[in-house]
Amino acid sequence: IQTTLTPTELLECLLRIEHEHGRVRSVLNAPRPLDLDILIVDDLIIQNPILTLPHPRMHQRRFVLEPLAEIAPQLR
Repeated sequence: IQTTLTPTELLECLLRIEHEHGRVRSVLNAPRPLDLDILIVDDLIIQNPILTLPHPRMHQRRFVLEPLAEIAPQLR
């Protein structure tokens, strides 16, 4: 997506959307009705208590990598 939001502002919006769709953060990796993640933002590297970019486990998830390769084949 394209946005004028900062990565932290975008994360806040995504968390709000998840909450509005019934997501409750009870335990790590609990089943959830909706899971919205920020994978990458330009060439930013961020690591703080609320946000890590690029997504730290993105490279381990085929269900992330395959669609990402389709929409951004030049991405490395």
